[in-house]
Amino acid sequence: SASASASAAAAASAAAAPSLSFSSDSHRVAVEEVLLDWKYALSVLRHLQNQGPRPDTFVCNSALAACGAASHWRAALELLQAMPRSGQGGFEVQPTTITFNILITAVRQCLLWALSLSLLACLRSQGLRPSAASYNTALANCETACTASAGIDAAALGAGRDAWQAVLG
Repeated sequence: SASASASAAAAASAAAAPSLSFSSDSHRVAVEEVLLDWKYALSVLRHLQNQGPRPDTFVCNSALAACGAASHWRAALELLQAMPRSGQGGFEVQPTTITFNILITAVRQCLLWALSLSLLACLRSQGLRPSAASYNTALANCETACTASAGIDAAALGAGRDAWQAVLG
């Protein structure tokens, strides 16, 4: 019958796609499952923003990571700007050092070394303390961009990075 076919089609469709009904912990799992699908991760984030539960730092960082993994650094930066805002389009979530580390990693693929350094400065201006990973990733971004664009000896840059790490302790 037609209703049995419709029910079977609905069941098959539901099995093929992750559910968008969330409990307090299942929204984290849903975002993790779609980590590499940046558009879907952003749609899940917007769904949570509109329907609840309210996205937390973990969920926002997961969506940032999805954007970064897909080389959509502009979308990641827009999300960073929306995180602390309240009202329409905002999430009322404060970025953390991990948030900035995710973004610094995201821009590496695009050889945007200056943006890496700007994000590092922004992290500090937000009153957050950069981690060793923050500095190392920003330095690696500079190294990657320099090596790719100027053919600079990677060993010499590596020695400079080692010296910088010794200064940081």
